[in-house]
Amino acid sequence: MIKRAFVFDEDVSIRSMLWKIFERRGYKVFTYPRPGACPGTLEFQSFCLSGQACGDFILTNIDIEDVTRLGFIQEQIKRGCKVKNIGLISSIWSESDLRIAKDLRCKVFKKPITGDGINVWIDACEEKKRPIKALF
Repeated sequence: MIKRAFVFDEDVSIRSMLWKIFERRGYKVFTYPRPGACPGTLEFQSFCLSGQACGDFILTNIDIEDVTRLGFIQEQIKRGCKVKNIGLISSIWSESDLRIAKDLRCKVFKKPITGDGINVWIDACEEKKRPIKALF
């Protein structure tokens, strides 16, 4: 099974860092400067019709120009996005944004982000995904 991660950030150095982290962990990584650049989102008009997630992770900066803070993720979820592990990056978090992110079950990252912080999150998500094996 192919593992996939989608990364959205205007900063090429952040996209590069996140690409390296996911790639080293065996993920096929798709990086874009903003959500509308991803062919899967079709400018927020995409509906998840396959019944399966297109990827394992979405990690997006919510400070991207022309994107209304949490609007991209809210719309993706509303339209049936099946990706379970969603991380949100911002340099400024309001109480309202934090509440919405929590309600959406998204992981919050405050800039500057670190590779260690991202790896800890990925580890936790991968651990949840592993099947529990019964002892005989």
